Amino acid sequence: MPEVLFVWVQNAGRSQRAAGILRQLAGERVTVRTAGSAPAGAVRSIIVTALDEIGVWIDGEYPKPLRMRWCVLPTRW
Repeated sequence: MPEVLFVWVQNAGRSQRAAGILRQLAGERVTVRTAGSAPAGAVRSIIVTALDEIGVWIDGEYPKPLRMRWCVLPTRW
């Protein structure tokens, strides 16, 4: 199964937004993760509100630290 990792510094807005939209579009055909190099304490409420308005729910999401095991390049392109 394809995997996508969205990484931003704080992992509190843009990465969560991108992941939420991709999850909605791709469903269970893609594994989606988010991470940050310096994660914030919480996802920005304005992001949650904006996504709610377009029907994308990110309940339970929170800023997560980047784990190097997620950064392995594929063996085949």
